[in-house]
Amino acid sequence: MMPTFLLITGYLVNINKSLRKFSIYYLGILVPYVVMTVAYSVVSYYMPVRDGIHELSVSVILDKVLVTSIGPYWFLHTMLICGLLYYVCFAIPLRREYKIERLIVFGTSLLLLSLFTPLQSLKISSFYFIGVLLRQTDCDFDKVFYKSPLSLIPFCILVFDKSFYDWGLVTVIVMVYCFISFSSWLYGYIKDKKVNKYVILIGMNTFPIYIFHPVFTMAAKFYKPWLAFDASGWLLAIVTIVIAISGSFIMAWILDKTRTCYLLGKESILRL
Repeated sequence: MMPTFLLITGYLVNINKSLRKFSIYYLGILVPYVVMTVAYSVVSYYMPVRDGIHELSVSVILDKVLVTSIGPYWFLHTMLICGLLYYVCFAIPLRREYKIERLIVFGTSLLLLSLFTPLQSLKISSFYFIGVLLRQTDCDFDKVFYKSPLSLIPFCILVFDKSFYDWGLVTVIVMVYCFISFSSWLYGYIKDKKVNKYVILIGMNTFPIYIFHPVFTMAAKFYKPWLAFDASGWLLAIVTIVIAISGSFIMAWILDKTRTCYLLGKESILRL
């Protein structure tokens, strides 16, 4: 899922903006990232979180915000770093025909960042770069990711074997391709207008879902024993997904209604 999100993010990010407009877009990610990372770090000190901090200090929290990130917010950390480099590389005033050279400079920047700093892993940022590559070479997304139900077959074969999960393996690229191919095909069969409306609504609001869902996944630890009768864990997963999505919508709605969404640097969070 996350390699897919990174690829699509790289493809969709619009860098054809003035510095002012890009700064507004950038702050719209940076402010929620800092707020939620600090909050998650503090909570993880008191709750049994897998990658939680073991020392509550300014230096540790700064490390999580600026360098290593924490929990699910590493994705926003990657977006911020890759997005800034992407904009800088393509905002330099050069003629349009230097697009390939810009891509080379951007890719080299990501490589050097991964080699000489702890800020980014090339395994992760390469998926963002693939998305940028598709966009800047004017590839038709629908033609690159051909819609087919058959793509579910290799996806299932690979996804059930965790030895294929290393982001540096070609198997992850295959899974990303198959996931986009199958989900695009499946979406084409959603004919019911109400179902389609809700699917689009969720897609439009992946940002609030992403930043708020950890609140509800951490809460899952409290009701997990009640669902222990299902040894497969599928029931726990389904219940948690439903609670996380609906809960994230409610939190975003409350912030919008109370105008406290400005604490996250936004005029509104929900997109309706």
